[in-house]
Amino acid sequence: MLSGINLGPNLGNSMWHSGTLAAAKQAALLGVQGIALSTPTAGGEPDFARLEPWVGEVLERVLGDRDLPLVNVNLPPDPRGLCWARQSVRHYDGAVVPAADPVGREHFWFVVRAIEEIEEGTDRWAMQQGLVSHPAAPGLDRPRAPGRRGAPPPGHGGCVGLVYTHGISQGGSP
Repeated sequence: MLSGINLGPNLGNSMWHSGTLAAAKQAALLGVQGIALSTPTAGGEPDFARLEPWVGEVLERVLGDRDLPLVNVNLPPDPRGLCWARQSVRHYDGAVVPAADPVGREHFWFVVRAIEEIEEGTDRWAMQQGLVSHPAAPGLDRPRAPGRRGAPPPGHGGCVGLVYTHGISQGGSP
């Protein structure tokens, strides 16, 4: 079952409250593979034509793989490669920020700021590098064994900025 493409990324902790991922979770709970797809928006409509070949590449790798019942895919606006990545889990510090509404009434925003830097090999890092990240959902956030369909080449740990096709690394776009 495919859910998305969601307008906005589902990276790190945001996976837990994502409606797009919740639909894919429900499929997985019912014994059907669930795949959530998301892309950030920068104030405009994403270029879905640019994302289409990357969606196809990811689906070719994960669709029907019983070892991956739930997959969360994040597509950067201009993908440069694919990356098996783990979920970024960071700690945050909160702050209350005063502001004014359009008619001048005071109100307050609660905002959070990450305490740690983005870790290499995580979904956030992959997105920052322009790589389509496709970690399996929590508990399954590891690359498959080398030699398996869609697995990264041995020794690469998943993220090298290359497109992985059936265990063979290739540069460029799909």
